[in-house]
Amino acid sequence: MGNTIRRRWSAALLLIGGGLALLLVTGLVPSGFLPWQPAAQAQTMEASECKVEYLALDPADQTKVNPDKEVQGAFGPIAASLSDEAVIKEDLKERRTCGTDDKFDTALTASHYAAWSHEGLTKHKVTLDEIDAFAAKINADRTLYGEVLAELESLENGANFSLENGIPAGAMSLYMVPDGKGIALVKSGSALTTGTSAVFTHGDKVVRYRLDCGYQPWWPKAPKELPPPCTGSECVPPPPPVEPPVCTENCEPYIEPKDPSQDPWQQGNAPEGGGVNHDPGPGTYIPPTQMEQPPETPRVNPEPPAPAPPTPNPSNPTPPVPDPTPPPPAEPEAPKPTAPKTGCVPMPGVNC
Repeated sequence: MGNTIRRRWSAALLLIGGGLALLLVTGLVPSGFLPWQPAAQAQTMEASECKVEYLALDPADQTKVNPDKEVQGAFGPIAASLSDEAVIKEDLKERRTCGTDDKFDTALTASHYAAWSHEGLTKHKVTLDEIDAFAAKINADRTLYGEVLAELESLENGANFSLENGIPAGAMSLYMVPDGKGIALVKSGSALTTGTSAVFTHGDKVVRYRLDCGYQPWWPKAPKELPPPCTGSECVPPPPPVEPPVCTENCEPYIEPKDPSQDPWQQGNAPEGGGVNHDPGPGTYIPPTQMEQPPETPRVNPEPPAPAPPTPNPSNPTPPVPDPTPPPPAEPEAPKPTAPKTGCVPMPGVNC
């Protein structure tokens, strides 16, 4: 009896299974009902499959940079597009992840994350002078790197996207230089040229990437925290001096701004410089009551000088006035010699 019941249940299960298979083939599965399926396996990426590539060091020998397609100090080649938001974001993803070339740029990712962290919008606090250390950290920890990528993508997709042309003179930008061992180091300096930027806006928080310089972050006004400037021979040259604005009409003379905190001598306002007037010379202090006083007798002014004679007028000359002073008496004659002439020339006081 028991075997008969088991056979009947087995036959019933076979019929049910066959019916479900028939329904699946004919597409007549009721809505909302799916048979059990094994859970999808999460895609894992072995460390050996994905390699770090610093796009700023392409070519590796920075002395062979082609100015037509590469910029010394840039974060990498020019963006895939200077106007299409979707192409720009896809290009960013390709550079930060393995993508199609099995390479990713940790220095690029760390710089962008620090730019967002500077605005206080990231989970991990990374200052701008900690970019190199953070790049090494996410390079060694692929789990953390995945979290950083997801956070960056969420921030950029949740921001208002716009394009901005032109960079003001003196703007602060990040750039990369080689360390001589195949690693790109992030430095700071002034932007030398103008370009096009992708602008991400979260309320009053703004992050900018330069598209023509491989997504370099930059700021119109330099933040307080910045990576150290570069001092080696491979560094970007210093920015040119800012020229005074050129006026074309209704112009006023250009006045160089001055820093009121500086001493006047540094501003050209005093020949000897500013400071307290202190006389270090020798001497003995005498109270005013012991000083020599002027006499009590009133001062007598001298007689005024006689008026000068009038200046003669050439057009109306006046006759000269004779001098009343008598002439001096005539001078006496010298004594004459009594001896006969000898032909010699006598010396004074000697007779020949």
